[in-house]
Amino acid sequence: MKQPDDCYFYYYSNCSKGAECKFRHEEAARGSEVTCRLWKEGKCFHQGCTFRHMIIQKDRSQIPCYWQSQPSGCQKQHCPFLH
Repeated sequence: MKQPDDCYFYYYSNCSKGAECKFRHEEAARGSEVTCRLWKEGKCFHQGCTFRHMIIQKDRSQIPCYWQSQPSGCQKQHCPFLH
């Protein structure tokens, strides 16, 4: 079965739907900024694919993390922004 698109909220914030969410929640892909080539072709069937199943518009690794500059710092384990 083709793997679904990534859940935006799971990857960049917090998805409140959990297991009820129809989008993909893949822990192994959380830190990746590489879009899956097979997914773009509609051919990714790998259950634990470590690449992103969404189009990434910006290179977040070059954008400073807003939360890192706050008193408590960034608390995200897989924050894609520059620290």
